[in-house]
Amino acid sequence: MIAAFTISLTLQFGFHFDENDPRQFAYLLLITVAFTTAIWVTVTFLTSPEPDEKLLSFYRRVRPNARFWKPIAKQATDIAPVKDGILNLINWICGVAMIYSFLFGLGQIILGSMMLGIIFLVAGFIFGGIIFYQMNKRGWETLSQ
Repeated sequence: MIAAFTISLTLQFGFHFDENDPRQFAYLLLITVAFTTAIWVTVTFLTSPEPDEKLLSFYRRVRPNARFWKPIAKQATDIAPVKDGILNLINWICGVAMIYSFLFGLGQIILGSMMLGIIFLVAGFIFGGIIFYQMNKRGWETLSQ
């Protein structure tokens, strides 16, 4: 966050990027994201990893897909591996789509485009319905396991 803040201010005050100009704002955003990404990737590889105890504690609490956590999952023999990655991905995508549909729907209604707003709201309810259906099928108790 410090890197993004510093880079953004440097571009705005040092290189005179104008955030009110859409083209310059786009360049400002792209350059800031590129440099910030390079910095966090570098810092990630230069710092030592978290201790296994902390990762094991996280794995027990969050229960991520064991496929991506093999070394830690092998240590957590008390936790049954979860194999619902694709369903979680579908629910995540539907959740994001639902939130944006509701936001855009309400925005369109506020700005006076009633029909488009209603279409977005209906889409939001459909995405929410997909999540509700999946959770009823799998069981809501899977959220607290």
